[in-house]
Amino acid sequence: MLTARGLSADIRADPGAAVSTGHGGVRVQSVTRSFRTKRGEVTALRDMSLQAPAGSVLAVVGPSGCGKTTLLELICGLQQPD
Repeated sequence: MLTARGLSADIRADPGAAVSTGHGGVRVQSVTRSFRTKRGEVTALRDMSLQAPAGSVLAVVGPSGCGKTTLLELICGLQQPD
């Protein structure tokens, strides 16, 4: 169950999904996400894996343009992996 500012959602992903959230925490497995730009293709994440057990606290830090927002949007379901 995810809760934020009075909003709650129970998100259940396919057990084989690359990104899953729910009662067991968050799991990202071998995710790649690329974008096409005027200058060509940009790979924001390449073969990214991460696991955060339920109840844990995780910080995502890094320089501008390294894929932090892309990762969080994938976890929230706002984007889909390649």
